[in-house]
Amino acid sequence: MKTLQRGFTIVELLIVIVVLGVLLGIVTVAWAQYISTSQDSARETETIAWSNTFDLYKSRFFVYPVMPTDKDHPGIACLGGVDSFPTATNLTGGNKCGQYKSSDAAAYASTSAAFDTAIKRVGNIQHNSSEQSRQNIIDDTVVGPLVHVSRPADTGTFLVTARLVNFFKGDCPTGFLGPVTNFSSTLPGLDNLLPSGSSAKVCYIEKTFSFTVS
Repeated sequence: MKTLQRGFTIVELLIVIVVLGVLLGIVTVAWAQYISTSQDSARETETIAWSNTFDLYKSRFFVYPVMPTDKDHPGIACLGGVDSFPTATNLTGGNKCGQYKSSDAAAYASTSAAFDTAIKRVGNIQHNSSEQSRQNIIDDTVVGPLVHVSRPADTGTFLVTARLVNFFKGDCPTGFLGPVTNFSSTLPGLDNLLPSGSSAKVCYIEKTFSFTVS
């Protein structure tokens, strides 16, 4: 006597396909979140490392490796070696960070040969995560870190303020300030640092020291 073998019905196959689709969706979302968190963690680590470098430099030379020209012209520079940031084509070394594809000077910082030379007095230029993986650039538009150094006066004793800035997909990490919403007051000279509609968050570590103009 033959034994009848019952196959899957169309309804059962559809249920299996739907379940697999749901599982795949969950895994995809979880993986994307993992990648995003990992990249934010890398940005946090490198910004803290630059903060420590600024502390080290000041302990030896009493100033920061980037300083403002005067109260109206903050010192602004990419935190990295010359040509270590991506170009607009995102293929080779470049010289801009922030909105690195923008032609608007208020949307980006530049690498600095003077900063490069200064940092090498206390150690080698560190490699940022954007140099290791070109994908670690938010929306293929903004990349950090960068520094903004300002002073409120040109005579007497005053506070020099350095804001070491980076871009994050999630919330600002513990110990960071931000996200920046009013760029003209917090980071003057970088008023258009984020493109309209960007989901990136601009967060920063703030450092200060007293400086006297002799």
